Amino acid sequence: MFVSFQTRADSISLDFLDNVAAHCKRKGLTNFELITRISAENKSGRWDNNFIMTEVGNVQNLNKVIVCGPPVMSETFERCLHDMIKQKKISRH
Repeated sequence: MFVSFQTRADSISLDFLDNVAAHCKRKGLTNFELITRISAENKSGRWDNNFIMTEVGNVQNLNKVIVCGPPVMSETFERCLHDMIKQKKISRH
């Protein structure tokens, strides 16, 4: 799951998601991974096609990608994932 918020105060359910990710890690579960970006804390810029291709490409047995963030981010993910499917870098289930 990829989530992006301007600040932690602006986030929705981030504490819950952090707890779910920590629980999965404690239990050795590999079916959930949380990748978080807080714009005010992260000075590396927006998530772009290169970031998405690298991160998604590194996931073994990818079944679902959930994106939570501003519309521009969601559109970037949608476009990039569509391109990755067309290029057969990932498959649609």
